[in-house]
Amino acid sequence: MLKIPNILIGGSQNVKEQDRFLKRSEIQPVQILNNSEFEAITYFNEIGQYGISSMAWDSDNPLILYYSTGKDFVKCNLKEKYAEKINIEGLGGVHEMDYINGQIFIANTRFDEIVVYDPKLDLVSKRIKLEELETRTIISRSEAEEGDVVDKYHCNQIFKGFDEHIYFLAHHVTGRQLLQKIAGAFLKSQGSGGVFDLDNSMPYNLSLKAPHSVTKVLNREYWVFNSAYSTIQIHDKDWKQIDEVEMSGFGRGACLNSDQSILFAGVSPPRQRYMERFKAKKKVFSPKVDLFSTKQRKHLKTFDVSNIEQVNNLYLMSDEQVHFLLKL
Repeated sequence: MLKIPNILIGGSQNVKEQDRFLKRSEIQPVQILNNSEFEAITYFNEIGQYGISSMAWDSDNPLILYYSTGKDFVKCNLKEKYAEKINIEGLGGVHEMDYINGQIFIANTRFDEIVVYDPKLDLVSKRIKLEELETRTIISRSEAEEGDVVDKYHCNQIFKGFDEHIYFLAHHVTGRQLLQKIAGAFLKSQGSGGVFDLDNSMPYNLSLKAPHSVTKVLNREYWVFNSAYSTIQIHDKDWKQIDEVEMSGFGRGACLNSDQSILFAGVSPPRQRYMERFKAKKKVFSPKVDLFSTKQRKHLKTFDVSNIEQVNNLYLMSDEQVHFLLKL
């Protein structure tokens, strides 16, 4: 029998009205999965226009939680039951936030930027404008035959690699995104997703489509969601693909249990406006959490998630953290 640890699910309502199937009042953006059951952290039910996009905390101080609704940055003391907004200007479409070397790296996706916040000094220590990367190739709009070229990486995660380098995950690792006009609306093309080594200014085009959630597994592999194809690509330490595993649907948000034997993967239904463009073998119509054996590289179980339209992130939580979260 599978032992299910405390898994926190952060999610939201879909931003575009045509993609929604729940009212905002029905959204429970933060939930805990434990022993195969979900429990809402009701404190967060009315926070955010759509819900919660990301969270982060220092392993040395796990009762100090930072979260974002997508355009803000908030510090929450779970034990003392208070929250304060940290003033960081120019946040929008925040995806993942990760603690790296004592600082929080924020994927400021809408503005194609990485924001680095130092919690000890309580200030932004660095802002990395991706448009200024030296290796970036800019193609003029006049060269595009199918639509307009938008110079944008769509960076959605920053992480430390096995080599101790700092990387970011991007939908367009070359910094070029093509917009195609279909049925009177612009849809973003995908297919050049990969990772970028900031230390060496080296892009790795992994030919991913709308990738999310790089996870380091068993000290030897990177697991990356190839979200538009509902698969997980498995790469070695040199970013060579060595395997692929099928998911239930569009993947976003991942975490491991304590011994890294199980990967938990967030799954969301494709948005209505993209439905016909997705090449996934399976189409799901409700959010889920998939469980995978990392040693056998196979699917183990799937849980359905209610009261969320989009799963944004998953986190492994201690009993102490859950205790104080439920008391907020």
